[in-house]
Amino acid sequence: STLEQKSIPDFYFKLLFIISIIFGSIFLIFEIRCCLWNYKTYFNDVWNLFDVGAYLLPIIASIFWLINKSQPHWLTAISVIILSFKFLLFFRVFESFGIYFAIIIGVAKKVFPFLVLLFFIVLGYAQAFFIVLRSNNIDDDNDPQNLAAKYDIVNPDGTTTTIIQDPDSNTNLFIWFPTSLLAVYNLLTGDSGSLSSFTYREHSIMTILLVTFTFFTVIYLMNLFIGLLNLAIDDFNKKEEFLLQKAQIIMEIELFYMLPWQRNNKKWFPDWIYYDIPITEIRKLINAIDNEQTVFNYPPFIIECFVLHELKEELIKQNVELKQQMERIIKYIGVEQDNKEEKDNEKVQDNEKIQDNKEEQDNNKEQDNNKEQDNKEVQDNKEEQDNKLEMQKEQMKEELSKQNIGLKQQMDNLNQRMDKLNQQIENIMELLLKRN
Repeated sequence: STLEQKSIPDFYFKLLFIISIIFGSIFLIFEIRCCLWNYKTYFNDVWNLFDVGAYLLPIIASIFWLINKSQPHWLTAISVIILSFKFLLFFRVFESFGIYFAIIIGVAKKVFPFLVLLFFIVLGYAQAFFIVLRSNNIDDDNDPQNLAAKYDIVNPDGTTTTIIQDPDSNTNLFIWFPTSLLAVYNLLTGDSGSLSSFTYREHSIMTILLVTFTFFTVIYLMNLFIGLLNLAIDDFNKKEEFLLQKAQIIMEIELFYMLPWQRNNKKWFPDWIYYDIPITEIRKLINAIDNEQTVFNYPPFIIECFVLHELKEELIKQNVELKQQMERIIKYIGVEQDNKEEKDNEKVQDNEKIQDNKEEQDNNKEQDNNKEQDNKEVQDNKEEQDNKLEMQKEQMKEELSKQNIGLKQQMDNLNQRMDKLNQQIENIMELLLKRN
């Protein structure tokens, strides 16, 4: 594109364009494979569309030349720019360059919402300037003919001749909305040449718009934008971002650029990979994962079989704990029953003693008639004691029955949990058998 056509014969030009079409078509086929593999993921990544343009536009430009012996200049210019950026993207695999690409891409994604906000502000001011400074009539003050530069020439005879420079589309950029948008963008960069044809005193609304735009957008928002860029650079200036980017490139090469026999090569893709990593780094990573404070932006990938194995071990531990609890409850129930029997035996012995005492008291009554009143009082006291003992027996029976009901409910709940755990263990074993 930068070579003069006359300096090289048409045969070589034709050969170069055919070669560019062939190589562009090959790479375009790879992009089509990527799209067919997962079209949603493909179109969500803007860089994939950039790759399509880098391969498709040179093909179109080459076809134009082969047919018409010439190319549209705008198509050639865009193709050269996109190919230049595409060439730079090949350096992403090297760490010294890849870190900067990771920063550029990551920061661009993070500040994109701010750029959208800035765009709508520029769009609003462009509409305001367009309404205020556009030309509604031929003879109004904003007409390009009236804004054109005028030069006065003094003739030798003393007369004055006025020369008016022919106006063009740049004389008043605000008569067309797209150029008005371009003029406001120039104001954003500090170029106020688009307003040089207007006087600030006669256009007070324009002056107010200019002051508010320069203060709110140029001074405030642009400095805020620079601060956001600094914060975003600190977030993405990490080796992990470069490694993630490199892993994505390797994944694309393995999936779409390699042949099946290359992917089956055990030297390139072994079944087991051994590597050394410091124990301190592993502990930091485990603690970060447990506390949900990982130092990277993407969660670790855990194999499903490993997760099922861990779940099986947890269920087995829970099963053992439940069995231990059931044994403790059974022992507790046996101890309670033994205590109940001992208490019943003690109560029977007390009753026998009370009966013996009653017989002795009856004998004493027969022997000592003088102590009848005392014996009556003793009998009354004994009857009260008997009543109290019977009340205590009934209360103990009620408490024991309640405890037995509660223990039975606990046993039922434990049995249900045991059944569920056994079912889960069986399901996990079936999944593991299916995978094996």
